[in-house]
Order: sequence, then structure tokens, then C-alpha cells
Amino acid sequence: MTTIFDIPGTNPPNPFTLIVDEYLSHSASQFSSPSVDRTASLVIEKVTACPDPGNALYLLWDAFFNSIVHTTSTSFDSHLTLLSSIRAHPPTKPTNLLPGSDREKALLTSGHLQPDGLFHWSRPPLFPAQWRDTHDILEAWRNWDGIRPSTGTSTLSATPAEYFLRFVTFSAVLLSQTGDAGGVHPINVFYAARNILERQGMHAKEGEPGHTTGGEHKLDAQQVWELDVRVTAIWLKYGGRALWEMDGAYLREHYARTLDWKTDLWNEGRGLTKERWDLWRGRLRDLEGEMEGETQKAAREASAVVEGLLVAEEGI
Repeated sequence: MTTIFDIPGTNPPNPFTLIVDEYLSHSASQFSSPSVDRTASLVIEKVTACPDPGNALYLLWDAFFNSIVHTTSTSFDSHLTLLSSIRAHPPTKPTNLLPGSDREKALLTSGHLQPDGLFHWSRPPLFPAQWRDTHDILEAWRNWDGIRPSTGTSTLSATPAEYFLRFVTFSAVLLSQTGDAGGVHPINVFYAARNILERQGMHAKEGEPGHTTGGEHKLDAQQVWELDVRVTAIWLKYGGRALWEMDGAYLREHYARTLDWKTDLWNEGRGLTKERWDLWRGRLRDLEGEMEGETQKAAREASAVVEGLLVAEEGI
């Protein structure tokens, strides 16, 4: 779960919010290695010393993801630098977690605590699961305009659509820098491309999260479609290469059903092939001609990335 859409003041203070916000409040010139490393060590120490480290991990990533969607910066360098410092930290052993307790068993079963009894920060524990929950909630609420019907006013710093765009942009940039080791899997690029670029017509359909016909406090179907095109283009722009370079046998082993799912425009059922990438390239070019502004720009940039991958493969 995420507290991003919760009304301010309805939850107890998150102890990690102050740490993360204080770190982010410094100017970019102050993001020195010692400062970043101190912040990373501080949050890791708090998790390690907590009697309920599972809850502490949730609070840490909730604070981190909240700071991403609420940022007014166009760059996520500070977030990525902090996460990199956390990932570089040596493994730690929970100091106040009772051996054999239900909490320890839950952490071991989930894989957040490794069999050696340590948190391995190179793959930050709970990050992928919390990322998945946050992404899916933001996606499901992307068509809300942010107005709360009970008050008629919004308590959000931006619209849910803007939150979703920021979160996806951060995630795609993280993927471009770390591959699947950073907590965001390249298959998310495939999901976006398949769901949008292989769909005939606009994305919003009856019974789906993007369906907005007649809904109060919702974006209209065209706005949702343009948002989804832009999000897909961002995934491909930054994460396309990570997906392209994924081992085909691994993808086939873990995602065969997903890869072979037939869509409006892809009925081959042969997984992730060069022909499929070529389809995406053509669809991006078509959408570039249909869109305007930032969405058009994003489609153009994504098309160039896919073009580059295909040209390099063909040796032209």
C-alpha cells in the first residue's frame, strides 16, 4: 500500500520522511558523497535497530516514493544517488528482531531477510514489492483529477496523472542505470508497450481503470489515452535497451504466457521478436503524428530509441 493519496494528518508521522526530506532539501551542490552516505547509513541503521524491521522497511520506501511523486524537480538525480548509496551499503543484521519470532519468519519467507539472517542492501529489501504496489495504485488512480468530492478541494500537490508520470519517469531512469538489479524489472517496459502500442484505438475501455465516461472528478478518455501513450514512451525511451538486452531464455522461462498473449495488433504468439519491436516502432511513429506537446516529444524520442536498437541489430 501507499499513503500518497491519504489526507494529510490522518496517519502517524513517518520517521523516515524527515530524514529523506532533509536530505532532498539541500542544493544539488551539497549532494556530496559523505552527505549521501550518512543519510543512507542513518535509514539503514533505523531499519536494522527496529523491533519490527518489516514495518520499518515499508515506512522507508513509502517515504522515498512519496518524495518522488511530490518533487518539483525535473531531475531524479538526488533520489537515484541516495538509492545507489543504500545499495552499496554492506549487509546488516537486525539487532532487535527476536530469533524465531513470527516477524523473523515472515521476513525470511518473503525473502526480504536472506537465509544468512542479514538484510542485503545490494537488492534493497521490500523495495520491489513496495514499488509494485505503489505503481499499480498510481496507475489505477491516474484518471482522477485530484478533487475530493467531500470537500470540493484537493489536498494533493499535483494531479494523480502527474504523480504517475513522475513515478514512471524515475522508475524508467532507474532501470536504465541498474537493469533488473535495481528493483524495477524490464518486463514493465514490455507491459506498457504491449498494452498501449498493440491496442487498436484508444486505451480507455469499459471495465478498465482508464474508462472515464460520465465519471465525476475524472479525466476524459482522450486525456487518459494521451497520458498512457506518454508513459509508454517514457518506459521505452529509458528502459527499452534494458528490455532488449534481457536474456531470451530467462524471459521465456518466467514470462512465456505474458509474452505470447495475443493482442489487437499482435497475433503471432511468438514472444518478444524483432518483428514485434518493429511494430512498436511503427506505432510510435503513427502516434507521434497524432499527438502534440510533451506526448508527441516523448513518442518521437522513444521511436528513436527503438529505431536505434533495430538498426544496430541489423548492422546497418
